Amino acid sequence: MNARNISGITFIIILLTFGVFALIIVMLISDNLNSKLYDFDTQQEIYAEHQASIEYQKNYKPFTAVFDTETKQFVDKRTARMSVKPYGSSKEHQGMYLLITVDKDGNISSQWISP
Repeated sequence: MNARNISGITFIIILLTFGVFALIIVMLISDNLNSKLYDFDTQQEIYAEHQASIEYQKNYKPFTAVFDTETKQFVDKRTARMSVKPYGSSKEHQGMYLLITVDKDGNISSQWISP
């Protein structure tokens, strides 16, 4: 083997090493970004459930509705598909919105649903 072949092999090994490092960095950034988006979705859930609590305390009637983040209003599930833009941001909730249910005792639950 001459010096030229060795330098070619060394170059390929260095190139592969940089490729692996770049892939690892991209994966770490992607996971971190999704984590931030998931945190944002969680904040949406907290806000929607807080608004549901306020709505329930107005008349103490149970309800199930989709929360519209743009208007900050609750929308009937049957019409939400036409009027509410999906706002889930993370991989798990992308293209979804929150269905909020308040039972007769005031217990609140939320669920991410597809339009």
